[in-house]
Amino acid sequence: KACKLAFYPGYPLIARAVVTVTKLPADYALLAVSLASSFLFLFLWTDPAVTRALGTAETYVALVAFNAFPTSCYLVFLMTEPCVLLFTLGAFIALLRKQYVVGALLAGAASGMRIGGAATSLAFALAVAVETWNERSRGWVLFRRIACVALSAWGAFALMGYHAWRFGDPLVYFHAHAAAYQVTGGLRSVLLPRVNWIMHSLDGPTHDLMWGIAIVLWFLLGHRETLGRFRPAAQVFCYALVVLTLGIAYAGSIELNMRGFARYSLVAFPVFYAIATFLRTRPVVLVVWLSVCVWHYREVDVCYYLGDVGTVGLQQCNMTQWATW
Repeated sequence: KACKLAFYPGYPLIARAVVTVTKLPADYALLAVSLASSFLFLFLWTDPAVTRALGTAETYVALVAFNAFPTSCYLVFLMTEPCVLLFTLGAFIALLRKQYVVGALLAGAASGMRIGGAATSLAFALAVAVETWNERSRGWVLFRRIACVALSAWGAFALMGYHAWRFGDPLVYFHAHAAAYQVTGGLRSVLLPRVNWIMHSLDGPTHDLMWGIAIVLWFLLGHRETLGRFRPAAQVFCYALVVLTLGIAYAGSIELNMRGFARYSLVAFPVFYAIATFLRTRPVVLVVWLSVCVWHYREVDVCYYLGDVGTVGLQQCNMTQWATW
């Protein structure tokens, strides 16, 4: 029964509330949550707080680049991506507007959706700490900022508290996940991955490692000019979000041949800001990049995105030649 604890309950709990109010079937309620969250996320992408700092043209180019990325299809799937993306972008916009309590609540909600949401919480907490230090805040303001740092992880704390009360183990999710997917999660696997994991990722249907390398390269090319347009606290948020999101995605997927890495990397949305800034003055390269993204998505069967991880998913999608690696 370990698999029943290998997923965060936040997304289905929201859907359960929708079922209670609307009487919709559970699958329709889950889809409604995903679609509503995706709509709000894409709507907030061009929020004035973002366009003022990044630039209107760059913001819209980034929006196109995000939606062209192959795994952006998860915006309309029954997955946690839409909720995590909405809460993460919402926290960033709240930070830009200096609405720290709102941002902390949203960052905390992201941490309650899935393990990768911890990147949002930590990024927001670091940003608030930097802002507080730069402003030399004292007294009541300092107290509120400290409270916001703690509040930014309320979702993770609530889940761990429930697991400690219900199962006597606040880390039961990690243990259940390891048992369900037969992974060790050890530091050795992260630092010294097996060659067949890397080869399988490169040669597998979704080519997650290839997209991961591309994401890192684009961010390295455009991060300085892009994030330099934001104030220091927002820069810290973006850098921390990218590093932590990609780090958590890598650590969680490496033993599974990096299956899902490109999907989990969507939350590192500042990467698409960097792509837009770097390629806005290079239209030919931009068109080529967008074309490659769309072509890859079109050529990969949707089963590979929706199937289970590891050899199970490959067998489900009738690609057993990879399952024997």
